[in-house]
Amino acid sequence: MPIRYELGSLMEFMLYEGSIAFIAAVKDVFGIDLSSNDEPILEGTVHHGVYTGPGDPLSSHTLDPNDDSRVLMQVDSTGAIAILDEPYDTTNPSFDGICLDSLEQQYSFVKSVALAQIDLQACPEFCQDFNRLSDQVGFTFVENAGKGECFCWYDNGKLPTSLSELTEQIRESSGTGPVNSGDDTSGTSTYFCYINKNYQSRSAIVTYSDVWKGKTPKPTAIFATPIRLDIAPNGDEELEFPFKKDGSQSDTWNDNIYFALTKSINLNGVLAVTNFGESRKSYTGSSSLPSFSFLTIDTLRRYGASFLSGVVAYNGLMRNSEGIDEFDVEKGGDAFIFNYSTRSYDIDKLPTVLAFPNWFSIKDEHYPQDTVDITFAISEISATGFQIKHGPSSRDSYLGFNFAVIGPDMPKENIKHGIITQCTRFHGTIYPKYGISVEPTDFAECTPNGSLSYWVFIQNTETDPDQLGVKVVFDSKFADIPSVIATPYIPGNTWDLLGIPRCVVESITKSSAVVKCGQIIESADIATTYEPIPFTFVAVGNKFVPAGV
Repeated sequence: MPIRYELGSLMEFMLYEGSIAFIAAVKDVFGIDLSSNDEPILEGTVHHGVYTGPGDPLSSHTLDPNDDSRVLMQVDSTGAIAILDEPYDTTNPSFDGICLDSLEQQYSFVKSVALAQIDLQACPEFCQDFNRLSDQVGFTFVENAGKGECFCWYDNGKLPTSLSELTEQIRESSGTGPVNSGDDTSGTSTYFCYINKNYQSRSAIVTYSDVWKGKTPKPTAIFATPIRLDIAPNGDEELEFPFKKDGSQSDTWNDNIYFALTKSINLNGVLAVTNFGESRKSYTGSSSLPSFSFLTIDTLRRYGASFLSGVVAYNGLMRNSEGIDEFDVEKGGDAFIFNYSTRSYDIDKLPTVLAFPNWFSIKDEHYPQDTVDITFAISEISATGFQIKHGPSSRDSYLGFNFAVIGPDMPKENIKHGIITQCTRFHGTIYPKYGISVEPTDFAECTPNGSLSYWVFIQNTETDPDQLGVKVVFDSKFADIPSVIATPYIPGNTWDLLGIPRCVVESITKSSAVVKCGQIIESADIATTYEPIPFTFVAVGNKFVPAGV
């Protein structure tokens, strides 16, 4: 009778690379082929899950210790906001003239009485006498006819409540966020803007360590997308503006910003989240954060052109070996440009590209300080490469990106993907989809009232900007809710770099997901607007196997 050798128990303890080497060695030495023709799709290359804000797993496969694709999340201590002993350096002005924000708006201010004893050195002392110092963005000292005037600049709506007897005037204005420039570009100014180095433009950073079988410290691409409120379908929620929160949508698009945080350029990063909007003034713990989908990809070169991943640092250098071999990278203006080194795709079968911001904090105190520091969108996907644009940060930027390229020949049992333009002004351009279809198909069904408008006001109006979003239907259902990742995609040069592209997931089931992606354009002169935008979509999960099969 035939003799059967069972070596699975030994290989169970090997990393994927080790098991491949072991199989090759046995075949070479003994002529025995231990490989299997029914190897599970994605095994060893993709790890995924859906989690609560505190990192508790919601996907059933993450509770199975024998599932190699599961990821366990551990919430780390929050990243501290550096508080410096001296918030101001009067020997080094930041800008010429009055301090302005990224929209060239003047800030709210407290102004001193015009007295001779107020000089440049006394100005920061005057400004630090007030409360809400963390909301003070900077100061400007003006000398006029031998008398000094000191302007203490504050974030919009954050003027101090304790005033000094030397206070002459307070005034509200629209400036918000970190100082971006001064109002004098002639280079002849006699007064200057000094930035408060202790200004807290964000909340503390919450980070998550992902733990999975076979993980190594090498740079690996990770991705995440927040899930708003309920994960199961909720008809009322799915009508709402995607950033509505606690009955209000003021500034909430600047909250719950997810990104990768990398402390060493040669090691992998961790998932991080912070707030730059109104929520930054409240305590931010993991319990107050939304649920989210998580995905980590290291393709191990197993699928050729069908599946590629990479990590590119802020200086444009690829940090993973596959990325070095497969991509040529250029930096130009506010963009990373990726060209395929060894291959190209059919123009009718373009791949799906994922992207995720990765901030390289080479200094402990150097974190992103504003949404614009890590704002991004894919701007081009072609047969020969793709492009990622990012916000025009005025600070020294340490922004890089994680990315993945999923080709048309990738098996669709566990991974379904595509580029989605429905319900946007790009709906006439149809991209290939793999294992998914999209509802609605008629643009008139994209808004509750059938409006053909591509954008809506979200300020200066009493009407909530209801948006239905896009329902992505899977061609075959998963065993449980999959991890759903969406990346903003604004083709060509149509992204207003002052806009903030965001994607959120409204609901996930085993058979479908509802996603809303849009660009929020903040303006000092007209109402802030929201425009639905295209996005790239990936759902990853364990395939459904009927009982008895």
